[in-house]
Amino acid sequence: MQERLAYQSKMRSQLDNIIAQIEKLEAAAKQAEDEAKNKRLEALRLKRVAFEERLQSLQNSSGEAWEELRLGLESAWGELQSALDNAFAKFQ
Repeated sequence: MQERLAYQSKMRSQLDNIIAQIEKLEAAAKQAEDEAKNKRLEALRLKRVAFEERLQSLQNSSGEAWEELRLGLESAWGELQSALDNAFAKFQ
């Protein structure tokens, strides 16, 4: 149970960091008023929401389903991090 709580805390912290980075990108996109950047941001927001939903499912899961949900969360995390890295690359 401790491992599960520690993992959830770690992922929530990482998500909070991603949210802060997305907010920086949003501010930059508003200044640039760039439609392509805004579309990238919207895709990034959707991935963030999907990740948050998976994290919530993990937090509400039973012990048996936890490992399976954790694997799905890891996959969603990779997609979210990749999308964030790509967005930062395009914004520079």
